[in-house]
Amino acid sequence: MSQSPVLEANTAVSVDLFKLAESLAADFATRAAIHDRDSSFPFENFQALHQAQLLSLTVPREFGGQDAGYSTVCQVIEKIASGDASTALVLTMHYLQHSNAARTRRWHPAVYERLCRESVTGIALLNAARVEPELGTPARGGLPATIAKQTDSGWLITGHKQYTTGSPILSYFVVWAQTDEEEPRVGSFLVSRDLSGVRIIETWDHLGMRATGSHDLILEDVLIPQEYALDVHPLNTFLAPDPLKLAGGSLWLSA
Repeated sequence: MSQSPVLEANTAVSVDLFKLAESLAADFATRAAIHDRDSSFPFENFQALHQAQLLSLTVPREFGGQDAGYSTVCQVIEKIASGDASTALVLTMHYLQHSNAARTRRWHPAVYERLCRESVTGIALLNAARVEPELGTPARGGLPATIAKQTDSGWLITGHKQYTTGSPILSYFVVWAQTDEEEPRVGSFLVSRDLSGVRIIETWDHLGMRATGSHDLILEDVLIPQEYALDVHPLNTFLAPDPLKLAGGSLWLSA
């Protein structure tokens, strides 16, 4: 049985996409060891990924992205990682944030659309900032020491995050924090890197992955707009896990 025209077209696009990723990976491989040895960040790789329109792979089509499926994204990551695993990890985190935001749609619509369009037209990467010195990873439970204080002008965010993968190039940090209310809520807050009070301390020095730039993020009374509170809920709220979000995290990071 012959394939439908739509399936044939999609297959052709995927083949071209994978060939493009292979070509980029071959170029990235020529510099990967240098970046790791020097603890330098591969900014040029992300310029190439932007020019190849690969930074918008998980951005919805309605905002100019490609809305690629899980299998396609997995294969692209795997090919990029064959040339430079550090670049692939930063790219994967960016993909995950957009994919998860697209599925939940809990962000303020105008904020989400703006971030998507920025990721299409320029180099505007984002990643979560969750791990803390005392807490470790929140996957094992516990509350963040990072505090979000609501004011008339917006939210004031103060805290210390570790392992902020891609920190040299990220435009936005999705910061996990608790509110300072009498009955605290917990959730994510969008922080732009160019705001007053945002600092990066270069602490990351892990052999083989130095070029991920997973440094410490310091936030000192960083004022963000009210609508940058992305998904804030009471502590006792049960949020059922999304199977596709879990699958995406496992598959793409493995790739």
